[in-house]
Amino acid sequence: MLDFSKVKAQDSQRSGVKTLFCVGMVSIAFLCLSLMGCKKRTAPAPNVPEVSLPGVITNRMADAAYRAALSENRREQMRLAGERSEIVAKMQGMVDRARAKLPAGADDAAVKAELAKDPEWGAHEASNQVKVVEIQNKLSMSRELARQRMLAEARDVKAVAEGKARAVDPQQTKTK
Repeated sequence: MLDFSKVKAQDSQRSGVKTLFCVGMVSIAFLCLSLMGCKKRTAPAPNVPEVSLPGVITNRMADAAYRAALSENRREQMRLAGERSEIVAKMQGMVDRARAKLPAGADDAAVKAELAKDPEWGAHEASNQVKVVEIQNKLSMSRELARQRMLAEARDVKAVAEGKARAVDPQQTKTK
């Protein structure tokens, strides 16, 4: 037969362990909660002037002056490309006229020889080369502008990270 006294003792032991475990968990929870919310807050020191840090723009596309310079550069490149396009169209017309003068099936060397006789072709060819150089110079200036601004942006981000400057809100730059 079963001895009920042993079963009762085991049940009471289990019940005591469960109770102890629950009490331990609740006390740990209270301890964690009390430690999390009990930080002392220090008041700012009175009569300490704030250090005025220079404001920097850490996103170059938020800089209105940079965007304006890019836009002006783009307009100038478009103007130069338009001027070159007019010259190329005139040159193409001259090539078509030279081909019309030559017998059918004439090769490119014959067309070039015919065009070399025309003084207007030389002037157009020279002005085309000048425009190509101007476009390349403008493009290299654009690349240098972007490169310099990217370097400045990296310096500004570093200065903000080191606490030597403060980031300016892009909304402020749009309203100026």
